[in-house]
Amino acid sequence: MARAKIERKFSEFSELNHGSLPMLRMENTTRNNIVAVLGEFVGTFLFLFFSFAGTQVANTPLGAPGSNPNLPSIIFIALAFGVSLTANVWAFYRVTGGMFNPVVTLALMICGGLPPIRGLLIMPTQIIAGLCAAGVASALFPGPLAVTTSLGGGANIAQGFFIEVFLTTQLVFVILMLAVEKHRSTFLAPVSTLPADL
Repeated sequence: MARAKIERKFSEFSELNHGSLPMLRMENTTRNNIVAVLGEFVGTFLFLFFSFAGTQVANTPLGAPGSNPNLPSIIFIALAFGVSLTANVWAFYRVTGGMFNPVVTLALMICGGLPPIRGLLIMPTQIIAGLCAAGVASALFPGPLAVTTSLGGGANIAQGFFIEVFLTTQLVFVILMLAVEKHRSTFLAPVSTLPADL
C-alpha cells in the first residue's frame, strides 16, 4: 500500500515537472502552429538580416556612379544570401520547415506538403519578418539601405519579370524535390539552398 502511494505521488510529480507548462496546455495543432509561426519569423528575420547586412557592406561605394557593376560585390551579395539562407534553413527546417519565402510556402500548400491553415499563418509572418530585418539592418548600418534590385544590361521590365519567374520556379522545384519528395537524401535538403540561391 505504501509503495502504491509513493508511486502515485511520483507519477503526479513527474507529470508536473516533465514536459508541459500550465500556460502551454493547448491543443497540439494550435501549439504546433504557434511554434511554426514564431520559428518562421525568427528564421526569416535572421536569413534576411544577414543577407541585407552583406549586401549593405558590398554596396559601399567604391567607384563613380553609373560605372560597370563590381563583380566581386555581386558575388559577395550572392554568397551573403546563399550562406545566410543555408545556415538558417539548416537551423529551422526541423522546427518550421525553413521556408522563409511566401512563394515557397504557397507551393508547399498547393502540393499538400503544408497544411493550409499553417501556410496562411506563416506567409504574412514571413513578410513582416522581412520588413523587421530590413528595419534592423537599416538602423545598424550607416547610410541608406542599399538592398534594392534593378534591371541591368539593357533588360526591359518583361524580361526582368520572366527572369524572376524562371529563377523562382527553379528554386521552388529544387525545394520540392529535396524537401517534400521522400528519399533517403532528404536530410541534405538544407544544403540544396546554397547552390539554388546562388
